[in-house]
Amino acid sequence: MLELAGKVSDDISEGQEKIGIRASNIIDDPPVAPMGFTYCKSIQIHEDVKLPAIETAGCTCIGACVDPRICACAKLNHNAFPYVDIDGKGYLIRAKSVVYECGPNCKCGPACINRTSQHGLRKVENGPEFCIDAGTMGGVARFINHSCAPNIFVQCVLSSHHDLKLARAMLFASDNIPPLQELTYDYAYVLDSVVDAK
Repeated sequence: MLELAGKVSDDISEGQEKIGIRASNIIDDPPVAPMGFTYCKSIQIHEDVKLPAIETAGCTCIGACVDPRICACAKLNHNAFPYVDIDGKGYLIRAKSVVYECGPNCKCGPACINRTSQHGLRKVENGPEFCIDAGTMGGVARFINHSCAPNIFVQCVLSSHHDLKLARAMLFASDNIPPLQELTYDYAYVLDSVVDAK
């Protein structure tokens, strides 16, 4: 494992993720860990927001979804599976308007390729390491900055319901990322697009 300059934590998730998420601070000398930081792995929704009911229908695929012509979830994805299977792991090759994943009422198992985002973070086998550098609260996305030349992209994913307003935003690498390169994505912010901004 490459040594991380200014390392302040071997795992900011404190065991919540399957792999440790190292954090560094190369600005302060000596390096200081984020103060008041709380890592959260799931969507935090205010108590006043009514969650949609879990969809009652699900696919009837047994074991794993393999035929997009008969899988109900693949049909929602324009009769195709959004993820490409490489060595038993799902990879999203290009961004889509939304990805419909298999959910709690589907008959397929947890290893189904169409449940890729539900498997959490994973380390690329024999692949480059990555470094995350910022923030005070949140999940991994909290540490990822904007770039006009990003190396990751955001994908809306639905699995337990079909309410686009409460889709999970998942991050996917757009290409192989060299070791210790900052992860960035395009926030797609348009100047003066925030209503009533001061």
